[in-house]
Amino acid sequence: MTKFYEIRLLTVCGFITLCICSFLSFWAGRIIPASIIFLPILLIIGLGFSIYYIKISIQNKKAHLLCFSVLIIGIFFAIGIVYDVQLRKHTENYLLNAAIIVEEYKKNKNIEILTEEDYKKIVLPKSIRIYKYGDNDYRLKYKNTEYYDNKIVNPPTWHLVF
Repeated sequence: MTKFYEIRLLTVCGFITLCICSFLSFWAGRIIPASIIFLPILLIIGLGFSIYYIKISIQNKKAHLLCFSVLIIGIFFAIGIVYDVQLRKHTENYLLNAAIIVEEYKKNKNIEILTEEDYKKIVLPKSIRIYKYGDNDYRLKYKNTEYYDNKIVNPPTWHLVF
């Protein structure tokens, strides 16, 4: 039978490990290719804690929070995926609004092709950069997403992993 202080020490280590695994699980949810590498490892660690604390909970006849380690890690993974989707939608809307500003500028000035002076005169949020693209088009860039040819281009997330 384990002693009382041994259970407390394991519980503290379990909570620290659960926090670290939850953070890594959230990160893996944000970067889907990372989940292929990290999620199985995190789930095995969480499963180990869950099984151990289910055994202790049965002995003590009282449920312990660490019994749900696998569930908590899975929830943080799902939250990471949802957060990434919402962040991408926000970025796309932000770029589309900037494209509307550029198109209104072209319409108000009654021009088809933007010149270098026009690029300097267009008032866009500071975080959005505008570039010349081809002969008569422009490219908007915000974070790692670009808008050109009336479409949004998100780069793959593989470069964030390796």
